[in-house]
Amino acid sequence: MIPQTAKQNNMENSIMKKLASKQMMGTFTNVYKLWICIFLAVGTITVFANSGLAQEGESRYVLDEITSPALEGNLLGDPATRPMWVWLPPSYDSSPERRYPTIYLLHHFTGTYMSYKQHEFVDLDVSEVVANLIAEGFMDETILVLPDASNIYGGSFYSSNEVIGDYQTYIAHDLVNYIDGKYRTIADRESRSVFGHSMGGYGALSLAIDYPEIFGSVAALGAANADFEVAGYIEGFISENPETVGVPLIVQTPSDYMAIVTTSFYTNAMYATGAAITPNPDNPPYYVDLPVQYPEKTIVPDIWDRWLESDLVSQIERNGNNLSNTDIYIDRGVGEVTIMPELPGIELLPAALDTHRLTYTYVAAEGDHISHLRERTEEALKFLSSVGSITSN
Repeated sequence: MIPQTAKQNNMENSIMKKLASKQMMGTFTNVYKLWICIFLAVGTITVFANSGLAQEGESRYVLDEITSPALEGNLLGDPATRPMWVWLPPSYDSSPERRYPTIYLLHHFTGTYMSYKQHEFVDLDVSEVVANLIAEGFMDETILVLPDASNIYGGSFYSSNEVIGDYQTYIAHDLVNYIDGKYRTIADRESRSVFGHSMGGYGALSLAIDYPEIFGSVAALGAANADFEVAGYIEGFISENPETVGVPLIVQTPSDYMAIVTTSFYTNAMYATGAAITPNPDNPPYYVDLPVQYPEKTIVPDIWDRWLESDLVSQIERNGNNLSNTDIYIDRGVGEVTIMPELPGIELLPAALDTHRLTYTYVAAEGDHISHLRERTEEALKFLSSVGSITSN
């Protein structure tokens, strides 16, 4: 029997040094602004080179940014101004009266807005995939939006609270309104899709459930946090921290994302997920209640229950009827493991969808969690282009 325990005790001063409070937060924000300035400078040159001089039938990336009121004032100190890539299809410049459907591509944990343009682990530039599908007649011309949902722990899980900020409103309201206002989109749900891999898959399904009036179709590849009962977060966290409670690596430079993958994956994933699901503004410096306590290394029942209520199976069982008019695509890697095992629990999603008699496409895909991501992305994009009325006009 798991004993009932109080909230985690205050961390010692040595841990506090890992996260310099306001000073470090300010440093992170300044570094983030530097990245944005660098990328915007490069993007401005790229856009200038393509705009006005672009040949007919030439697609292009545009580097843009948005300041989201929904992200302002978060306790982690993450910036409210976020960069994004917007990919405009071949006829966009030559057909000024034409409007296009939109696909929002949500990145993975330890990823950024760069991940679908230059993926960290596999050969994937989503614009190349889409351009080939358009040329081969498998996909209509579409605008792609690659937003940023990273934070100092490695990822926001597209959740909403005062600690991390309101990422759901940021994506579904602030970003969608910005894109529809600036670019020639077809501004209705039937022509707006949300797509994601891993953490992005969790975010895509969560957003589709919570905002059925915004997104008419969803594709979730290798979705994270499908079912926390089998997810292995706690086991992984204890394996990385066998003696004392671990602390997250705080992202201050782009190289820190890879450092998380190689040295602190479960620890950062635990804090990032906790910040998304069980935030505690009264528990500095990390503002998180973890579902495991030390030195006992036992589960904290009230915290763990909140985690269980937030996984995708529970979200679908609770609010799956919201997806009754949404086209749904889910995949799971079932092939040989060459990079990273597929995340557990995805195989439980179809049964949850079945409880609401929902129609969906479920694919057992070749490869592991990451290794065949290009091919899996291609198949998901074909699906999104074929359903509903997601055609340009």
